[in-house]
Amino acid sequence: ITTPEQFFKSTEGHLSRFGQIAWKRPFLCRIQLAVVDEAHFIHTYGLSHYGLPAFRPAYRGLDEIKVIFGPTVVWAAMTATATSQALKSIEKVVLRPNYLKLQATSNRSNIMYASHCVPGRIDQPENYACFLSTPFDLAHQKRVLIFRDNMDAVVDIARYLDSLLPPGYRGRGVVRHYHSMMSDTYLARAHNDFTHPDGICKILVSTASESTGIDHPDVEIVCIAGLPSNVMDFTQRGGRAVRQISGDGLCVLFSEKWAREIDLGDSDLNLEDGLELDSIDFSLDIDRPRRLTLNIKSLPQDRASMACVLLTRRVLCMRAFFAKCMRDNTPGAVDFSTAFCCDSHGNKFNLRNFLPGTLYNPTLTADSRKEDAHLVSKKKQRSSITRKKLYQKLELWPSSLPHTIHSGQDVIVTLEQTHSWGLRWAHLIAKIISNFDQCNEKIRSPEFIEDSDCDESEWDAVFARERDIQDRAEDAAIDVIGTEDYMKAMKRLDKHRAAALREITNL
Repeated sequence: ITTPEQFFKSTEGHLSRFGQIAWKRPFLCRIQLAVVDEAHFIHTYGLSHYGLPAFRPAYRGLDEIKVIFGPTVVWAAMTATATSQALKSIEKVVLRPNYLKLQATSNRSNIMYASHCVPGRIDQPENYACFLSTPFDLAHQKRVLIFRDNMDAVVDIARYLDSLLPPGYRGRGVVRHYHSMMSDTYLARAHNDFTHPDGICKILVSTASESTGIDHPDVEIVCIAGLPSNVMDFTQRGGRAVRQISGDGLCVLFSEKWAREIDLGDSDLNLEDGLELDSIDFSLDIDRPRRLTLNIKSLPQDRASMACVLLTRRVLCMRAFFAKCMRDNTPGAVDFSTAFCCDSHGNKFNLRNFLPGTLYNPTLTADSRKEDAHLVSKKKQRSSITRKKLYQKLELWPSSLPHTIHSGQDVIVTLEQTHSWGLRWAHLIAKIISNFDQCNEKIRSPEFIEDSDCDESEWDAVFARERDIQDRAEDAAIDVIGTEDYMKAMKRLDKHRAAALREITNL
C-alpha cells in the first residue's frame, strides 16, 4: 500500500477504479498479506499534530482497512525511519501486539552531514549559487538535489541558478524546478532528466515530492533548505544522496539565524551538564515544537521541530543523533566512510571544501563594491602626453596581435595560467581566437570585397535617406530648443570633433 487514498472516496464522493474493486468480496478473499510502504507516513501525514490537521488522513484510516480485510490477513509495515512516537502510531494503526520486529541499520555510512546558517532569508536565491561549479563545466558539474517546502521559492531558486549559467546552457534544463502544480508531462521529463545517468539536468530544486521512495542514481549533494517538520523527513531527504554510485555524498541543512537563537530552555531538556545526547529523552516526542498549540499562521520559529533545531547547533554528532532518534542500536549505527562524520566534532571540517562553488557572503560583496566605488572616485584623468602614447599602443595592438595565438600552449603562456587550467580551457580559447583571425583576415581581403553583395547603384539612395533623416532631426531639435541654442550646440560639437581629429592625426 503506497497510496491509501485509493481505498476511500474522494472529496467529490467518488471511488477510484482500484477502490471500486478493493471493496468487493472476490478481491478481499484473495488478500493474504498487506504491506504498508513508508509506514512512518502513518504518524507524520496521517495524524493531526499540535492543532494542525492531518496532511493525508487516509493513512490514519488504514485501521478501517485492516478490519475490512479480516483477522487472517498478515500486515507488514516497512520504513527506514521511525522514531519512538512514529513506531507507537504504526503499532496502533496496522500492527498486532505480538508483531515481529526486524531491524537493520538506517545509517548511510557514505553520507557526510553538515549544517549552514545562511545570511538573510532562506529563500534568497543567492544562497544556492554555491552548488554551481565555478567556472561552469557541464561534464564536471555535481548532481545536486535541493529541497524547499515552498513552491514559489522552488521556482525562484531554479530560475536564478539557471540565469547564472553560461548563455549556451540557459533554458536547456540543466537546472529545473519540481513541484506538484506542474503538469504530469513536465514532471515526468524533469524527473527523467535528473535521474537518468545521461540526463542533462544537474540541479533539481524540489518540494517533498522527490524525498521518499525514489532511487536517484548519482546525486552527490543534497541540500535541505529550511528546517523540516520532523527528523524523519530530514533523514529521508538526506538519504537521496549516493544511492547507486560509489563515492561519498554530502547532506547539508540550510537554516536561518533564528534556528540557532531559539531558547532550548523551552524544550524540557536537561541542560545542567550542557547539551549532550544523554540529556535528551528519545522515548518522548523528539519533534515537539516549543509551542504545543499551532495554527496555519504560526511562525516558523514556533513550528520548528526540536530535533531539527538541535541539528543546527553543531554540538551533537548528527550521525549518533539520528541513531538515537531511530532507535538504531546495530553495530554499524555510527560508522562512516567519508572524510568526516559531520561538522559537529570540533575538527577541521570546512563546508567550502565540499561545495562546487563559493558560499554566499553579502558582507564581502558589499565591501568589494565599496572598494570599487572608492577606486572609481579616486581616478584621475591621464595627461595629454600619456593619452597620446596610449593611443599609439592601442593602434599597434590590433595590428600586431593577430596570428600570435596558434595553439593552446600560446594561450597558457600569454595568460600566465597553470598547466591544469590549460588542459581544461586553453584549446577552446585558442580555437575561438583562430576562428576570429581567419574571419577577420577574410573580410579584409580584396577578394572578399570584390565578391561582396554590395550594389554601388544603391548607395545614392542610402545617402539620400540619411540626409533626409538628418534634416528632419535638425528641424525637430530647432522646434524644441530654438535656432540660437541649436547653433551653439552644433558649434560645441564641431569643436569636440576638431579636437578628436587632431588627436587622431597628431595635427
